[in-house]
Amino acid sequence: SCHRMKICFHVPHFLFAAFLLISAFALSAQNGSASALEPARIAMLQEDYRTAAKEASKLYFLSSDSAVAEEALKLSISANLAIRNAGGKVSDSFSLRINKAAKRLLVLTAEETIYRSFELECGADFSVPSGTFTVGTKLAYPNYELNGQFYKFNRPGNTLGSRWLELRNAEGTPVSGIHGEAPQTAESEHLFFRLKNSDINEIFVLLSEGGTVLVM
Repeated sequence: SCHRMKICFHVPHFLFAAFLLISAFALSAQNGSASALEPARIAMLQEDYRTAAKEASKLYFLSSDSAVAEEALKLSISANLAIRNAGGKVSDSFSLRINKAAKRLLVLTAEETIYRSFELECGADFSVPSGTFTVGTKLAYPNYELNGQFYKFNRPGNTLGSRWLELRNAEGTPVSGIHGEAPQTAESEHLFFRLKNSDINEIFVLLSEGGTVLVM
């Protein structure tokens, strides 16, 4: 009888301990994702901005947690901005990475840290191929020719906006491009990679002819 009472007495304690253990695992998993940001945050506090950008960018590309990835993205951009504000040179060269599904364009430094992030719109599949490309002709205030029809900059039918960055494949053939926005026409919904004019203007200055553009 006494033995039976002891068992009954310990069952609630066992269940409570199990509950605490499960809760601890859940909290640990949640904190584990957030703690991945700590190296970048600590480097920022220590004003080691290049390390902060490297750690944050690495986490952005590897993390499966979207909230953590977004925080890592902001940290890398902030770290690179801090380098610039301190009078340092962020990078000798820049490249682009475009994620078509996410409609996001990233500007990367030579160390592949994230310098800037922009939203973009994608045209039809045939005009926005995936792969690795190089920047060809760069044009400010571009004119535009389509199916033998010539459209001057800022005139109806010209959908390229303020800037044009030509994208060439491995053979050197122009296959696509990145451009600004213009008053919408039916054609503009189906062509190339489109950004706000203010965004493409910034990218235009950063990216040199021959620069790399990875489209995923």
